[in-house]
Amino acid sequence: MRKDKPIARAAALVPCSEGSLRRLDRKGIVSPARDPWGRRLFGDDDVVAARTYLQRPRNSVSRATA
Repeated sequence: MRKDKPIARAAALVPCSEGSLRRLDRKGIVSPARDPWGRRLFGDDDVVAARTYLQRPRNSVSRATA
């Protein structure tokens, strides 16, 4: 069963900003449900996916050294 959370609660659980969750939705990293008014509702799987994506290692090579 999916336990849907509003974007503010999901952002607090990740933790990240609401804007970051919106960007991850546009990229297809998370797939929140929508309520009848079109607001995003994030399940536990979305929170885990966002946290995993945002904690991934990033390439730290600067342009000055490349």
